[in-house]
Amino acid sequence: NELFEECEEEDEISLDECYKILDLNIENEYTQKQVTKAYRKKAIVYHPDKHDDSEKEKYAELFKSLNKHYRFLIKKTF
Repeated sequence: NELFEECEEEDEISLDECYKILDLNIENEYTQKQVTKAYRKKAIVYHPDKHDDSEKEKYAELFKSLNKHYRFLIKKTF
């Protein structure tokens, strides 16, 4: 998934990316609770344990990227 391209440094992460990954509209204002709810919804979809063994590695990377983007958004926004 191209939205989840690995970013080694926080400098490479943009708020736009974070909102896209969490399916949030950057034009809107969100509470921390709303952002966390969106994150949890995505986390269920991308959690490696929800997928076959053949896909666990792929989803582990996606899940790690999701977490990184969520933490970045929370840190920069709230």
